[in-house]
Amino acid sequence: MAATTRALDGVLDDLRAESEEVERLVAVLRPAEWAAPTPAPGWTVAHQIAHLAWTDERAMLAAENPDGFRGETTGRSGVGSRTR
Repeated sequence: MAATTRALDGVLDDLRAESEEVERLVAVLRPAEWAAPTPAPGWTVAHQIAHLAWTDERAMLAAENPDGFRGETTGRSGVGSRTR
């Protein structure tokens, strides 16, 4: 179990680092750059970043607070907060 926990911690650390890097990259974007299209039809940079942020948050919640994630996906309010 300890090896599994260390592996998960490593993945979560990588996810946090990746999220911080994306935040650093987009922090300097001007409004017109946020509105720029991406290769995904109909998606702007803002759409893509929001999608990545949401997905990363859900992944972190699922890993750090499985019961909270289950509650969020089943519609039980008040249980979807992260524990770390």
